[in-house]
Amino acid sequence: MIGATMGSALVTMLLALFFFSTPALRCKPVFILNVMSLLLGIGYAMLQVYQEFRSLLFPNISQNPNVFLLSAAWIVTLPVLVDGILLLRINAVYPRAQTPRFTYWFVMGVPILTMVARLLNSAVFLSRFIKTINTRAAAGQALEALAFRLPSIKIEWSLQLFDDIFSSAIFLTRVYQQTMFTHGRTMSQTLRTLFWIFASNFVFPVILGSAQLAVYLMDPASLTSLYIEAVNFHFTIMGVVFATLWVAESEWAGTRNVSSDKYSSPTPSTLALAAGRRREKKTAESPITVGTEVYRHSFSDSLSKEVVEHEYDMEDRCTYAV
Repeated sequence: MIGATMGSALVTMLLALFFFSTPALRCKPVFILNVMSLLLGIGYAMLQVYQEFRSLLFPNISQNPNVFLLSAAWIVTLPVLVDGILLLRINAVYPRAQTPRFTYWFVMGVPILTMVARLLNSAVFLSRFIKTINTRAAAGQALEALAFRLPSIKIEWSLQLFDDIFSSAIFLTRVYQQTMFTHGRTMSQTLRTLFWIFASNFVFPVILGSAQLAVYLMDPASLTSLYIEAVNFHFTIMGVVFATLWVAESEWAGTRNVSSDKYSSPTPSTLALAAGRRREKKTAESPITVGTEVYRHSFSDSLSKEVVEHEYDMEDRCTYAV
């Protein structure tokens, strides 16, 4: 049920992402990584549905070990893509040319080292899993044996939780600092923008990550932690795709000469969830997008031609990141 429900939501988000994206946005690395993440999430959901149907149709036949290996490889590959998206966004708000060297390498180095540690830990687990399959009657028994003996699951989920907290904290802090000094923006606009970024990229991943780790530490043999992990797997994809959908929708409206009044609600559009639906709430406020308007005026200290050109360069950089 988890795979079918979450997979259908990812299919809708994939269609919405392509529908509202412009040709220029589709060429950006972040858009490509978002599409790859969605495709991997949909593939993982299909694999879950296949496993459930096979268990119902053939309850007395053990699952194919290759299916377990494929599922594990999916779980290992996706965090790399998600971390890549987060790193590009962090690099956009902390440009190397305008950030102190120590600060830049700190905010970029910690997520990179965490990602490398997670990959090494996953490689160790997969290698031991492949060896253990040969000595067990079923792949499920091999997986259960490794879950009790190796600390790989604890390490992976702990590093994942740390990475979510650290990356989201430094990104949101930077966005808050920039939006507070943006001319023509009200406090309510800033808070609404930060709220939706905070909810999609921080709250849900951290809550689910904490829950799955706590349940696993209390009872490693319980399947509840695996169910939570499956939900968190899909929510991780949704969180990083939401920001791209917000920017894609804004650019879609601009390329079709749609009045900005129709697309000015600071809340995330329902179009991010279902293609073809219109906004239910319309206001006359300025559009709030993560990539185009949030950072535009925060880097300009004068009205000179050089500073204005630099300002638009930063706008393009942040649009590239989202």
